[in-house]
Amino acid sequence: MISVVIPMYNSRNTIGRCIQSLLNQTFSDFEVIVINDGSTDDSQKLVEELAGNDRRIHCINQTNGGVSNARNHGILASKGEYICFVDSDDAVSKDYLSCLMDSMNNTKSDLAICGYSLVTDKVKEQIVLDPDQHKKLNGKLTDDLFILKDFVNAPFMKLFRTEKIKNNHILFPEKMAMAEDQYFNYCYYSVCDTVSFVNLPNYFYYRLDSGLSSKRTKQSYQNEIDNLRHKAHVIQQKSIMNGDCIIAEDICNIARYYISLSDDDNSLLQASKRVNALAGFCPKIRLEDQNNHLLFQLIKHRLGILYVLYYQYRHWKK
Repeated sequence: MISVVIPMYNSRNTIGRCIQSLLNQTFSDFEVIVINDGSTDDSQKLVEELAGNDRRIHCINQTNGGVSNARNHGILASKGEYICFVDSDDAVSKDYLSCLMDSMNNTKSDLAICGYSLVTDKVKEQIVLDPDQHKKLNGKLTDDLFILKDFVNAPFMKLFRTEKIKNNHILFPEKMAMAEDQYFNYCYYSVCDTVSFVNLPNYFYYRLDSGLSSKRTKQSYQNEIDNLRHKAHVIQQKSIMNGDCIIAEDICNIARYYISLSDDDNSLLQASKRVNALAGFCPKIRLEDQNNHLLFQLIKHRLGILYVLYYQYRHWKK
């Protein structure tokens, strides 16, 4: 059986679509565990009505503790041999569970991942591997993690073995405001060896209002640094092929994303300090993307002030 964990907070407009997409599955041996994280709208009522018509749906109510706390309660309540996570504002294709289960069973893998469809206000984009990348997969996590790097950070579009999670006491870190899902995943990667991939966009990730700017805080920046340290440790421990490239690209992404914070004066000095703080994680590597490589070299040599000046100049011209 598969346990599907859905953390929910004030999701009255999307939770019905999410659960209905699961009820439409071609695979039937599953349970849906909705963790109502202190919703103040009528989300709970909607889920309980659905649960009254299908015994596979369970609604667990708790005071608001955050998405990580909700997912952890879902893990502890799960009864399935396998577990997956779906966000309350997302949905899945009718073959989502069957494809992941077949992939895992056919390959005897520790983890199954699929592609996804990114749905925004303007576009619907399918995110899968190109044919050349797909041919390079051989089922080993150490070899394939870099190829699958665009699919490994989020908790959804994955099927985990519950035994590995519970036996190794893997939970989402509840004190992290950002990157908590990456931290969980890399804890899981550290105890598994094989991975399989379904090259179909079977998960529908709705990103209609991201609200990302509100998350750029000193705390979330520190969370990203802590996660980067943890990720680098797991990559070194598992001897991940091209793992240095994963870390280098993460360093560049963090530098770009946290060029300014909502709770900082964002002076030239403070911004450059944030960029330069990433220098200690820089591996000896050359990135193929020229823009990334230039930024990486500035970070590596603690010349973040040049990047900040360039960033401010670009925005000033606009």
